[in-house]
Amino acid sequence: MITSNEYDIIVVGCGNAGSVLAARLSEVPALKVLVLEAGGDHDGNPMVHVPAGGGALWSDASINWGYKTVPQAGYEGRLIAHHRGKGLGGTTLLNLNCVTFPDRGSIDNFALVGNQGWTYDELQPYYQKFHTFHEPTTEAIDCLGLDYADPSVHGRSGPIQVSYGNYFSDLTRAWSRTMKALGRKSTADPLSGDALGAVHAPGSVNPDKFTRSSAAAGYLTGDVRQRKNLHIMTTVRVERVLLEAESGSVTARGVRYTTDDGQSHEVHGREVILSGGVFNSPQLLELSGIGSAKILRGLQIEPIVDLPEVGENLQDHALVAISLESTVPTMDSFRDKANMGAAFQEYTEKASGPFTSSTFNQAYLPCMDLISPESQNELKILLDDHAKSDSPGLQKQHDIVRRIVEDPNQSSIQYLCAPVQARADQNSRPVSAEARLADYFTLYSSLSHPFSRGNVHIHSKNISDPPLIDPKYFSNPADREILARHLRYLPTIYKTQPLAGLVKPNGRTIPTDLNLDSLEYTRKLVDTGFTTYHPCGTCAMMPREDGGVVDSHLRVYGVRGLRVVDASIFPLIPRGNIQTSVYAVAEKAADIIKADFVR
Repeated sequence: MITSNEYDIIVVGCGNAGSVLAARLSEVPALKVLVLEAGGDHDGNPMVHVPAGGGALWSDASINWGYKTVPQAGYEGRLIAHHRGKGLGGTTLLNLNCVTFPDRGSIDNFALVGNQGWTYDELQPYYQKFHTFHEPTTEAIDCLGLDYADPSVHGRSGPIQVSYGNYFSDLTRAWSRTMKALGRKSTADPLSGDALGAVHAPGSVNPDKFTRSSAAAGYLTGDVRQRKNLHIMTTVRVERVLLEAESGSVTARGVRYTTDDGQSHEVHGREVILSGGVFNSPQLLELSGIGSAKILRGLQIEPIVDLPEVGENLQDHALVAISLESTVPTMDSFRDKANMGAAFQEYTEKASGPFTSSTFNQAYLPCMDLISPESQNELKILLDDHAKSDSPGLQKQHDIVRRIVEDPNQSSIQYLCAPVQARADQNSRPVSAEARLADYFTLYSSLSHPFSRGNVHIHSKNISDPPLIDPKYFSNPADREILARHLRYLPTIYKTQPLAGLVKPNGRTIPTDLNLDSLEYTRKLVDTGFTTYHPCGTCAMMPREDGGVVDSHLRVYGVRGLRVVDASIFPLIPRGNIQTSVYAVAEKAADIIKADFVR
C-alpha cells in the first residue's frame, strides 16, 4: 500500500496552466508543491524572448512536441501539425502571443452544460487576475482605432504583461478603418464580454524591453522559484499516476516518472493535478488505467476506472487562408536574409521594428448577418439534418452551437489579417508548394464554434509513443457549409478601402484560381485549410452522464485526489485564441484547490 505523503500537491506539466498552479498554490506556505515538467528550462534560448520569434522555434524538437494528426478526411487525407510547447511555460513559449478574450456567451456555455460557478461573470475576475494591461499610446489608439478600449475592465497587476507594441504595419493601420467603413468595427472592449466586430488584439509582450511574456516569464519568477515549499523538476517524464483501489474506491497516491538518465522513480502526494495539455493529459489518464475499458484492454492495460469519455470531445478551430499580392512590403521580404538580419538587429539594438510585433488584426462576425436570406434558409435546413446526436450530452452542445450560428449578435467566425503569404509547410502538403517571390498579405477564416468532435487516444503502453490525434475536421458537414459561406465575405473586406489600396491590381493570389463568389468553390477551398492551433476538450468538465471526465471542481470522476487543469477541460471551445482562457481557468482552479485543502 502506498502511504507516503511527501508532497501535498504534485502538478504534472508546467505549461500555460501548470505555471499558474505552481505559482499560486505555493503562495500557501503550508502546501508543499512538486511540479514535474517533461521539457527543459528554455530561459537561456534568446528566441524564446522575441515576440515574433515563436515560429522560428517550431522546428526545434527540444521545445516543440511536434505532434501531427492522423490523416484527416476533411483535409484530403493530410496530416495536420499541432505545435505544442515542451518546457517551462509550455505553448506560451512558441505561440503568436495573441491575447484574445472570449465573448460572454462562449464562457456562459460552460455553465449551460452543467458546471455551477463557471459563468462569464464568475470567470471574468480571473481573466483580469492573470494580466497587467498596458494602456495603448496615443499613436496606437490613432493607428488601430482603439476608441473601444476600456482599461477599467482589464487587469492591473497580473503576471502576464499585455501591450499593443510600437510597430504598426500598413496592413494593421488599414484594418480597423476598412472594417469601420463596412460598419463592422467593435464598439466594446473584448474583455467586457460584449465585443462583436473588428478589434486589434494586443499581445502577451512586456513593453519595457519588448520581450515575450510567457507563462514561465510571468509566473515562474526568481522569487517564486526560490520558495522553500515549491520544487520544480525539468526533463522528467511522468509515466503514470499511482492509483490505490481499496474498499470500492480509487485514490491517486502519487506518480511514477523517468529522469533523463532513464531511471524510474515514484513520488507520493495527497493530490495529483494533470496539466499536460489537451493531448498529454488524456494520454496519461489512459496509461494509468483511467479511460475506455475497451481501449485499455486492447493494449493489455488493466482498467481501474472505466471512463469512456477520456480523450473524446476534441475540438479545434479549423482555418482556411487566402493570400493577395500586396502593393507594400510585407514580412515576405524576410526571405531576403539581409532584410531579416536588419530587422533582427533593429530589435536587439533598439527594441523596435517588426520583431516587436504584438498586435493582431481580427474580426468576429455573425454568420446569418453576412449571408443572403436564401442562404440562411439553406443553412437552417442543413442544421436540421446535422445538428443532431444520439448522445444527450453532445446534443446539448449541438443545441448551443446551433443557437450561436443562428444568432445575429454572436460570432461564428474569426477573421484574421496578417502581413505574410499563407503557407502551411508544417503539414504534409503545403497550401503553397514553394514560397512565391512577391509580397502578400493573408486573410484567414477560423471557424469559431464547430459541430465536429474528434478524439485523442493512446495506441501503446509506452509514454514515449505520441497518442493518436484525430480532430475529425468537418466530420459534421455543417462545419464546411458554415465556413464556406464565411469565405464568400472575404472579397467584401479586401475590396473595401483602405485595405483595397493594398491589393496589387491584377496581382497574384494563393490559391491562383481564386473564385470566392461561388459557394461550390468555397466548399472545395475548405480542403486546403489547416488549424489555428486551439485544440481543447479531451477531459471535458461536464456531468459524467453527459460525457464528462471532470466535475466543476476539476476532479476526475471515480478517482479521489486527481484533477485535470488545462485546455482539455473546456466542454466547448470558446471563440478566438484560447491562451487567455487557459490562464483564467488555471487561476480559478488554484482558488478552488486552495479552498478544498483548507476544508
